[in-house]
Amino acid sequence: MPGAAIRLAEHHRHCEELFSLAGAAANSADWSLLTSRVAALREALLAHFRHEEERIFPLYEVEDGVVRHYGKTKAIVEGRPRKPVREYLLKQGRFAHFTEEDLDYFQSKIDEMWDKWEIPGVVPFWKEKRPVVPAP
Repeated sequence: MPGAAIRLAEHHRHCEELFSLAGAAANSADWSLLTSRVAALREALLAHFRHEEERIFPLYEVEDGVVRHYGKTKAIVEGRPRKPVREYLLKQGRFAHFTEEDLDYFQSKIDEMWDKWEIPGVVPFWKEKRPVVPAP
């Protein structure tokens, strides 16, 4: 999933930048600025962790051929509504140029993945049995 790896790397760089800015505020003893920068870092980290847990890395294990889901992944599999992809994308200025058509496309792909894959976001093991294509 190269796209996810790129997004995660961008998240990591952004968080590192915010951490550096907070460190600079601490070094200059600007406590008001430090407070706002630490708050920004906290929000960025929480958003990053939510993104990983809810969208990229479903919590699961396979034991004796049985898939078990955990945490927020389990709640989603059991019917809890997922947050719309637009909420995540539009919080980031780099996606401001996306059209409604773009957002609808991304949402449809995420919905399809969660509806059809046994382990969403990991590998397309299908929930239904699919015909096996014989090797040539």
